[in-house]
Amino acid sequence: MRQQLHALKGRLGDSARGKAVADAADALDSKMSPLEAGLIQVKARSSQDMCNWPTMLNSKITWLSNVVGSADAAPTRQARELLAELKARTDAQIAPWKEALAKDVAALNALMQEAGVPAVGLPAR
Repeated sequence: MRQQLHALKGRLGDSARGKAVADAADALDSKMSPLEAGLIQVKARSSQDMCNWPTMLNSKITWLSNVVGSADAAPTRQARELLAELKARTDAQIAPWKEALAKDVAALNALMQEAGVPAVGLPAR
């Protein structure tokens, strides 16, 4: 999504008709950035950087999966409790993102349609 928003701003340039669209794209990007940062460590550029910045939810879930997957026994109660906690935290982070996707992206696309600019969105799975 972020790549599409940046590409959109590049396509619009400094055109007068695209100013409102570019401003709305900036607002959407600004709204989604902290949501993304709650899920992944956006400052990390290499695996070494994971030592320099706090681990975020995706790394914690990956670590838990690796630990549980490497055991010869069923997951422990503590592992199941940690998974439940991480799932709840992830759901709480994803909920505002889904809301932004449903409302703000739709509003941006409507504004773009009015301005005659092709829409943005996630590809269908």
